[in-house]
Amino acid sequence: MTISRRLARPLLATSFIVGGSLAISKPQIFSGDVRPLKKKVAAQVQEADVDVPVPDDATQDVRIWGAVHVVGGLMLATDRAPRLASTVLAASMVPTIAGTHRFWEKDGEERVRDAVHFAKDTSILGGLLIAALDKEGRPSMSYRAGKAVKDARREAKHLGVHAGQEVRAQKNKLS
Repeated sequence: MTISRRLARPLLATSFIVGGSLAISKPQIFSGDVRPLKKKVAAQVQEADVDVPVPDDATQDVRIWGAVHVVGGLMLATDRAPRLASTVLAASMVPTIAGTHRFWEKDGEERVRDAVHFAKDTSILGGLLIAALDKEGRPSMSYRAGKAVKDARREAKHLGVHAGQEVRAQKNKLS
């Protein structure tokens, strides 16, 4: 592993470990941010006429979100399935970004503060996407498959030329 990966992954994971730990231990801090998004989801479920209960309490949701962040952050920081961890963390960021810093609905200093946090969260999402796609210098499956096809064609051509020479040599022996 390169030094940049050895440093970057734990740095990227830090906010998830700290934020997730806080969400598990003090979910009330984040519950207010989750309620508006939860109400929208509940309204859509009710509108779809699906018999799925959506609990009103956001505390459990916040704790689950926190656990996902702690586990994903630890996996990323310790290089245990970093692509999977980055993918899960990126997926968990989408509702966070959409529901938490809705700067377009606010005015004044609160709008500016939420816009900055929105930009930071989208930047972290970009870093997670890069980490999720990072193959640590190894070529992609499509590249390796294309190279295998190219090598097989070259070998088949070589074998064909060699077989033709062998046939001509045997023919000359018989004549």
